Amino acid sequence: MSYQVENVDAITRRIRFQVPAERVNSELSQAYNNLRTRVRLPGFRPGKIPRKVLEMRFGKQVKAEVTGKLIQQGWDEVRPELEALGQPAVEQDGIEPRADFEFSLVVEVKPELELGAYKGIEVPFPPIEVPPEAIQVGVERRLEGAARIVEITDPHHAIDEGDIVITELVLADGEEELVREAGTSIKVGDERYYPGADSLLLGLHRGEDASGKVTIGEDTQLEDLAGRELDATVKAVSIQASRAPELSDEVAAELGFEGGVGGMRAAISEQIREPMEQQARQMARQALLSKLVEGHEVQAPKAMVGQQLEMLVMERRVMHQYSGGKPGTLDLGAEVMEQLTERAAYAVKAGLLLEAVGEAEGVELQEQDLEDAYQRIADERGQRVEAIKGYLQQEEGAVDTLRSRLLEEKVLDWLFEQATLVEPPPMPDLTDMVKAAGELEREAAASGQAEAEPAAEAPSWKPSMKKGELLDIAEGMGLDVNTKNTKAQIIAALEGAGG
Repeated sequence: MSYQVENVDAITRRIRFQVPAERVNSELSQAYNNLRTRVRLPGFRPGKIPRKVLEMRFGKQVKAEVTGKLIQQGWDEVRPELEALGQPAVEQDGIEPRADFEFSLVVEVKPELELGAYKGIEVPFPPIEVPPEAIQVGVERRLEGAARIVEITDPHHAIDEGDIVITELVLADGEEELVREAGTSIKVGDERYYPGADSLLLGLHRGEDASGKVTIGEDTQLEDLAGRELDATVKAVSIQASRAPELSDEVAAELGFEGGVGGMRAAISEQIREPMEQQARQMARQALLSKLVEGHEVQAPKAMVGQQLEMLVMERRVMHQYSGGKPGTLDLGAEVMEQLTERAAYAVKAGLLLEAVGEAEGVELQEQDLEDAYQRIADERGQRVEAIKGYLQQEEGAVDTLRSRLLEEKVLDWLFEQATLVEPPPMPDLTDMVKAAGELEREAAASGQAEAEPAAEAPSWKPSMKKGELLDIAEGMGLDVNTKNTKAQIIAALEGAGG
């Protein structure tokens, strides 16, 4: 069996096979001999049925079996060489005795990429500045966390919301006395047992009393009092309040910060900065990957897109069930499936490019990288690392998929280290744009042009368009954008303009 490989395009190969007539006849003869030993026909002894009789009765079946066998043998021979994706499409007209058998297999393969520029890609990365207000809020929260209940001894202190008052309380419904507490604790403004009675305490000083009608709130934990209007008498025996300590070097040390007040502020600033930098880094990595894909013409094999799409759909189904949906009831619809297909194609292109960069630069995944990933997954799920390993190793292809994703992340980290970080351009002032558009509309209406010349519809666009296409539409609408803007910024400008 001989074959020739034809490059249909960057990702499609047609393998043309030719099986000589001698091989075809030999396979047919063997098939009929095997069949002769198995079948039983009236009037013929076992194993003695003439071939012509077998051809008349089972000819189509035998030809189909031999055709399939030869095609499978051809596929097994070329598959390791091609590293084909998915199953091949077969082109053939069937076999005939004493004739060569020709057939073709059409398969997809990974494209051989010619890498363009991938080092030094300009990536927007904003300077991370922690506002002083955010640091102060962090300081105050930690001081509030260290608050203590203290006795208020100032005789001029008027009871306010948040104060805790030890009070003598009497509640009555007419002549019937329902409650008499010689020393109950009431938190003004947030009382659980006698909500409503605490209002009489507002403004009192220690030792003073007050009487009046109150309505006990429905949220009381004493159900028999809920919603009832009662006569109440309260006396402020003592007053307590939650007080945060004043900021000092000693308090900072007690809260676990080194370096006094300055060290505390610096540590809180760093705690705030870290997630901000992580978010900025993640956005920059996404922008970098987007530029890498936009800078290369990559044809995504349908087989790989299909696999990626299947994973995305599975994620949606899992999320649907986690949110309370019943299995099998998720209907994604044509529009969502189109969006998911676009995402799948993008993911395949990005993966192929990262793989090519990794091979070109010798970026490899180490066993420790995999062990670290196991531990990270175990920590996130609160499970033992051995359980995570066992689960992934039992699932077919799970470890290989994890390796592939880890390697992609490692290559993307390498690319980010080589990137040129630039400060992103300021976002267009959409408020001024909308205001200017409103003024133009009013001017047109005043001059009568609004009725004579209806406004032209804004050109249609979709987020899935390429950056260049979106930029052309935005510039055509007069938006203040240019090539330095990211795709996300151009989309934001279009959305703000109602495009």
